[in-house]
Amino acid sequence: RRPRPLDPRRVHGHAAVGLLQPGRQAGFYEAALLAADGIIAVSQELKSKIVERFGVAERKVAVIYNGVDVAKFSPGSRDYARRCLGIPITKSVILAVARLSEEKALDAMIKAVGCIENRDVQLYILGDGPLRGFLEGLVTREELENRVFLMGGIPHHELNHWFNAADVCCLSS
Repeated sequence: RRPRPLDPRRVHGHAAVGLLQPGRQAGFYEAALLAADGIIAVSQELKSKIVERFGVAERKVAVIYNGVDVAKFSPGSRDYARRCLGIPITKSVILAVARLSEEKALDAMIKAVGCIENRDVQLYILGDGPLRGFLEGLVTREELENRVFLMGGIPHHELNHWFNAADVCCLSS
C-alpha cells in the first residue's frame, strides 16, 4: 500500500516530516523536504531534526512558533466557564485538547488520573480521532467513567470556555 501524499494543511510537528513513520515512508518525506524552497518548523527542536536527519540546508528552514489569537483566547472567570459547560465548580479539572491518536499518549494521561487518590480530580479530553474507541474502553477498564470524559470535537469558538474552566492544561505528547 502506498503512503498517502503529504498534505501540509493537516500535519505539523514530527508527523509532518515522517519522524513518527516506519522506515520506508521516510524517503517520501526526505524527497519533499530536499526539493522545497523553504520549510517552516514550529520549534527549534523540529528544525534541528529536519536539518540533521534529512540533510536539509539550515538556511532553508525558518522557525515560526504557533501563536495565540488573544481576541479569541483570553483569561476569564473559571466559575462562569464551568457553569456554562456544566462542570462542577468544586472539582479539580485537567484539560487535554488533542487529536485522539497514538503520538498524543492520552492513554498514559488517563492511567495517570487513575493513580491520583483525590477523586475530585477530573480529566476532560477534547478532540476526536482513530483511538476514540480504544480510549473509551480504557476509561471503562480503569473504572474512570466518573473522572475521565471524552468530549469529542469541540467547535473552535467554544474552546476559550474550556481553557478558562481548567485548573491545568496537559499535553501528554
